[in-house]
Amino acid sequence: MQVTRIATTDTLHGCSTAWNCLTRGIPFRSWEWLSTWWEHYGAGRDLYVLAVHDDFGTLVGVLPLFRERSTTRGRVLQLLGSGEVCTDYVTVLSTNEHEDAVIDAIANWLIEASGRGAQDADLWDLLELDGVPTNDLAMAKLVGTLAEAGSGVHRKAGPNCWTRSLPASWDEIYEDLSKNRRKVLRKLQRDVMDSGRLVFRTADTNCEYRQAMSLFVELHQKRRISLGEPGCFASKPFAAFIEGVSHRLWQAGMLELCWIELDGCPVAVDYSLVGHETAFGYQGGIEPEAHHESPGHLMTMSLLQHAITRSRITYDFLRGDEPYKTYWNAQPQATVKLRIAANRTAAHLRQGVWLAGATMKNWVKGGLTLTGMQ
Repeated sequence: MQVTRIATTDTLHGCSTAWNCLTRGIPFRSWEWLSTWWEHYGAGRDLYVLAVHDDFGTLVGVLPLFRERSTTRGRVLQLLGSGEVCTDYVTVLSTNEHEDAVIDAIANWLIEASGRGAQDADLWDLLELDGVPTNDLAMAKLVGTLAEAGSGVHRKAGPNCWTRSLPASWDEIYEDLSKNRRKVLRKLQRDVMDSGRLVFRTADTNCEYRQAMSLFVELHQKRRISLGEPGCFASKPFAAFIEGVSHRLWQAGMLELCWIELDGCPVAVDYSLVGHETAFGYQGGIEPEAHHESPGHLMTMSLLQHAITRSRITYDFLRGDEPYKTYWNAQPQATVKLRIAANRTAAHLRQGVWLAGATMKNWVKGGLTLTGMQ
């Protein structure tokens, strides 16, 4: 196995097809998502993607990182997609066949790149990993190897990711819900959905795509502003990122835009990424003036029914502990935030200074098990 660092955008753009063979059907790991993030959030940072090739020159592994410099933390490595975009499930990308070899190769490369004899161009002091699921065995193995080599590891509990397994029919969804919830949803089904008041639509043409994107931005902002919040699209980098990545995902068949109309008026919209057998509910918006009509419940009901008709097996509500996710009996998967200080005196000193100044009650020092990261 040979590890090389992809440090330029041109090189990154040259590996899109091979990269996407390693995502295991999760759109957040795709070249489209992560390369677009770099285009809009890479200013002032260094591209630090570690690519692993086998003896035949085939790309068999990727760790998508970037590096930024901090006066207090030194040279910090983070996953592409980090920050306000809130990208879930980014990890060591590899084929099943090559996973262990890829992890070992990347870990050894990172150990060498943090040592005293490392080239300054590749040197790192801190590896920060946010939103790592505790069942991510690939990341656990990587961080465990770094810890065994002397890196200091601290972890902190993060918000859960929430997934809902999908049965073969909509009626089976009700079986998992409480009596009161079944009553509410059946009333909505009878009075709104079955009465013909509600129409569920999906964007299937380029014209519908453009209309749905405009509606998505409009209703998302209206809802957040009604709650006294600026909304995601108040951030110019985020707005530019969504515009760019949506076009790429749409062309690649990884984006699904849906909305519902009530008495002919749009009241809710959903922006989902779609994988092999899973829909990932990334973001949405509702019409605040229609709040009394329960547009959130109606949208989720429509999305779950739609996913079942598409023979999907999972609906993923993604990261965040909002109460509505438990309403639908979605199951939590814990995540952690990890800080890994390089095995070098300066890096450990910086980590010590940070530990002394940070509120540490939620940070825990220790190694990682392969199944629980704790």
